[in-house]
Amino acid sequence: MTKIAILSDIHGNMTAFSAVLKDAQAHHADEYWFLGDLFLPGPGAAKLWDRLHALPLTHLVKGNWDDDLFWVLDGPVDLNQPTDVYFSRLVAYLWPQLNADILTAIRHWPLHEVFEQDGLTISLTHNLPTSNHGHRLYPDQPQSNFDQIAPDPKIDIAIY
Repeated sequence: MTKIAILSDIHGNMTAFSAVLKDAQAHHADEYWFLGDLFLPGPGAAKLWDRLHALPLTHLVKGNWDDDLFWVLDGPVDLNQPTDVYFSRLVAYLWPQLNADILTAIRHWPLHEVFEQDGLTISLTHNLPTSNHGHRLYPDQPQSNFDQIAPDPKIDIAIY
């Protein structure tokens, strides 16, 4: 049986990421799936990238904070909006630590991935298959929102 470690929402926290990896390795994970949000708001940068890609990483999707990095880099940013200022400051710290290859790779991460694993059809998303942002999957939301996680009846397992 394949042991899979599912990683998500690292948010730049190298200390927590190291602890999670130590646990996954203690459980002898064979492969790793990543569901997005590698950077920000924590300070971890290229070392996080290197550590993630040193793993037997077989599947990954892009999270909302991964997209937010490009929202700031691609602009425009409204410096009269506190949220824009906050994200701009975070990206101003992170950006010099990342090379062009890392940024290009993240920009091309898929939003949604469907694949076969051990005879099962599996769907990976960070939120919904069509959007990695928003609150539509919060516990107080209607069931119809959750039904959108796996719109294809051929999907056996949906992980978000």
